[in-house]
Amino acid sequence: MSGTGPDRIVVIGGGISGLSSAFYLLREAEKRGQSVKVTLVEAAGRLGGKIETLHRDGFVIEKGPDSFLARKTAMIELARELGIADELTGTNPAAQKRIFCTAERSTRSRKEWCSACRRTSRRC
Repeated sequence: MSGTGPDRIVVIGGGISGLSSAFYLLREAEKRGQSVKVTLVEAAGRLGGKIETLHRDGFVIEKGPDSFLARKTAMIELARELGIADELTGTNPAAQKRIFCTAERSTRSRKEWCSACRRTSRRC
């Protein structure tokens, strides 16, 4: 693509799509023997986009569109390729109940908070 130096690529967004795009761009360039410089731009103060794990008062709260669903094999494969598959944590099969907060924080009243939020007086 360029005459001299590495090709420069900007990836917008540090969510799972942006992070995986940067990863696969670098991997493909290495396979082809190409030199690339990838710059990742993220507006938030952290990477991960909508996926986040919170630890509050003994609860583990997974936030995100699907977090990491085991049936989404592409996500599991990406974790393997990144060398982090051993860090994935499944749900507790002994747990009889899982709590899902679906209302937007700005639109829900205290009555609508999940039981973990009500117990801690904080919204997830």
